[in-house]
Amino acid sequence: MENTAIVHRAIACPITRRGLVALATRLLRSVADAEDCVQDALLSAARNAHTFEGRACPRSWLGRIVRNACLMFRRSRRRVRRGGELVQVPLEDWLPARASTPEDTVIARAMALEALDELARVPRHDAELFERALFEDRSFQGLADDLGATRQAVKSRVFRVRRRLAERLEVA
Repeated sequence: MENTAIVHRAIACPITRRGLVALATRLLRSVADAEDCVQDALLSAARNAHTFEGRACPRSWLGRIVRNACLMFRRSRRRVRRGGELVQVPLEDWLPARASTPEDTVIARAMALEALDELARVPRHDAELFERALFEDRSFQGLADDLGATRQAVKSRVFRVRRRLAERLEVA
């Protein structure tokens, strides 16, 4: 119980918090992201204070937790930037009925037709896989099991189509 109290005092210390934010800022190069990561890490540390064994200084223990939180944040940001997350877009969002002006309606119809036209130029098996992943809301593993392929192979094929569509349909 004593180690838990030590950790909670270290978390409450403003000097420790400033040091942790400085560490996170060096890793993330963004004060706002650093503060978010430190906040999340300190919440996690407070919940898991009972695991602190007291072999190290509580500040260094907290520093390791913050460092790991920052590394996970960078990995997740890199994954999203590379297209690691497939965003499900409801079909209604593509329909012109949601456009507020006639110009928006024309643009929406043109983009939808362009997307369908480009999708028709993709190899049929890749286009079908992309459509299943997007519209059926299936996981990559579920699609891989259906096809008898690996999860990574399915993911690569889906993102290859996604990248091709993104390149061709770039909005000026």
